[in-house]
Amino acid sequence: MGHRANFVVIAKRTARVFVDQWAALQCSLVLREGPAASRKWVQALDDGLLHSAFVEAGFLLDFDNAVLLGFGDVGARDDLDEERAELAAALNRSPADFLKRIAHVWPGWKLVWDERGLWAFANHLRKREIAGVDLEHVEAATPNYAVTTVSVNETGEVTSSKRLRSAHRKRIDAEAKEPLAEPDANDDWAGVMYALPDVGFMRRSALERRLARGRPPWDVSRTRAVCEQLLAEEELLASADGLSLAQNNGLNRELLARPAPS
Repeated sequence: MGHRANFVVIAKRTARVFVDQWAALQCSLVLREGPAASRKWVQALDDGLLHSAFVEAGFLLDFDNAVLLGFGDVGARDDLDEERAELAAALNRSPADFLKRIAHVWPGWKLVWDERGLWAFANHLRKREIAGVDLEHVEAATPNYAVTTVSVNETGEVTSSKRLRSAHRKRIDAEAKEPLAEPDANDDWAGVMYALPDVGFMRRSALERRLARGRPPWDVSRTRAVCEQLLAEEELLASADGLSLAQNNGLNRELLARPAPS
């Protein structure tokens, strides 16, 4: 278990990779201290690169080119002081908002939030032709992603901000604007949400509609039957607040591929 994060520090064309088993929900807030303090924090961690399927967040610091590359969010937390709570809310709401809030302590840097995660780190290393990092366990990028870039001048002022979306993300965003069928208030499954690969959490009604569109053999009863079976096998965890979380991304993919129970 844990909330795993990976970090990369590049200086003088040399890269070091660091890991922490529990830092994913807090590491982004370290960036409010600026590049030097962020580097010091990272270098106190252990060396190592995890399989990209298990990494929830992280950031890369390229001191040669003054580039910060990050991904992940803070999640729901109630243990933050007011300043950090505001930053966490900004990141969870909009990476651009978060990056603009920390820009003043990153003068001269390009700040990038790339949802492709470790793949974005690997891509940056390849473009810079920096060797010495084993990228064998970095999976291909998800087709559903957005990249936010904020440029900061030498005085810490934001000079530009842009957000690029993949074609896949644009389609999902368009679908999200369509009205959803209201779940039956008397239905025990009405508040259940699922975690899907490359999508995130979706309400049951949205999941059923998505499966019906993308996979004609799926229907409401089959979706529910598979999820009930997974719950019974403790592969899906039902929490008190009505969320169903898969224990890992592989089980989410299994949910989509699993045959209907007999």
